[in-house]
Amino acid sequence: MSEQPRFRHQRYTRQPDTSRAEFLRAEPCPPLDSAEFRQQLAQVGRQLVAADVDRVMLIHGTFGGNDGAGLAAALRRASPRAADGLEWVIKSVIDLVLGDRGNYPPRSAPELQAWLSAETSRSVAVERFIWNSENHHLGRADGAVRLIDYLARQPTVYGARRLLLGHSHGGNLLALVTQLLAASTDKVDSFFQAAERYWRPASGGHDHFPHWAQVREWLLAGHGPELARTLDVVSLGAPVRYGWDLAGCGRLLHLMSHRPREGAKNRYCAAFPLTVTEWLRGSQGDVIAQVGIAGTNFAPIPLLRRAWHADHRLADVLQGTVEPQGQWERWKTGPRVHDTGPTLLVDFGVQSWLVLAHAAGHGLYTRAIWAPFIFRTIVERLYGNGAAEQRATGTAAPGVSVYK
Repeated sequence: MSEQPRFRHQRYTRQPDTSRAEFLRAEPCPPLDSAEFRQQLAQVGRQLVAADVDRVMLIHGTFGGNDGAGLAAALRRASPRAADGLEWVIKSVIDLVLGDRGNYPPRSAPELQAWLSAETSRSVAVERFIWNSENHHLGRADGAVRLIDYLARQPTVYGARRLLLGHSHGGNLLALVTQLLAASTDKVDSFFQAAERYWRPASGGHDHFPHWAQVREWLLAGHGPELARTLDVVSLGAPVRYGWDLAGCGRLLHLMSHRPREGAKNRYCAAFPLTVTEWLRGSQGDVIAQVGIAGTNFAPIPLLRRAWHADHRLADVLQGTVEPQGQWERWKTGPRVHDTGPTLLVDFGVQSWLVLAHAAGHGLYTRAIWAPFIFRTIVERLYGNGAAEQRATGTAAPGVSVYK
């Protein structure tokens, strides 16, 4: 696989490109049940409609999905119906336990849609996209392929845009989407060949993963750029990992919770190692995004030899350009700033001692109580006066080709 075309991966250095990074203090939001809270989101909805955004997609991160351990995937080849049931149970338990702490529960989409559409001429649709959330290359690759498959099947209005929000490794799923939509045919081939052992059915066997073959043919037919021009992408606390391709989306923005340690030589990088207090209170920002960089994948479960083989081959395609340094040295670089697109380093303040309430600073982006700040920041940066350059490159997007 070493001679196969590789996807871009971000570099780890104590001297990141900070030309597009900016520090921002999170403004306190009004109470969740207040009229001011609803008014702020209604204003966001009017701005989204003015920018021709007709759909918002909420994409959870690692362990927020329906098969974080790969058990349903192992079961699917024997009984797809049982696998579907297991996925429903897993996701229901996750939603019950996490709520909106680093997760988008079922109520998040209808509530946000009602808030955003309260004073608009047309409704801004909001939906969740659920993927397996396994913490390895294959899990994120499968999520990216499923998302492309889903988006390509949706009818679109000429010029309409879709705003995709990816939390945690849901952001890295979106990074793969941007690279796939902009990829040359040889890169598309290298990606799908690497995972072929997983998705291609055995001789005479049933095809349990038809979306892989369909997306491969669709991309090879050159439809990727058509879809890319309709997508605006935002990562929320995404660990600095896979590279991003601006040709694979219309607009791109990153939000990262970050509070520089007092006296730090490089305010753009996270401190490491952290003290116990910094871990528990998230006082230096998003701890999970800080440690979830290259080298922290889990292996697929032993029951799935085909998945293990595909993940191993994907590692070369997706992460083969990472410098051969130890994990401790990689963590010490404290990556916060993504190398493509603007990164907003947001100071959410010191959190409480109840680490589960904020997931070590990683669960703030998805909390309903922070929705006005998060969405006001997004629409201002992507569609406001300061976004003229990006707006000029992507608003008049054509309709998207769909499967026949």
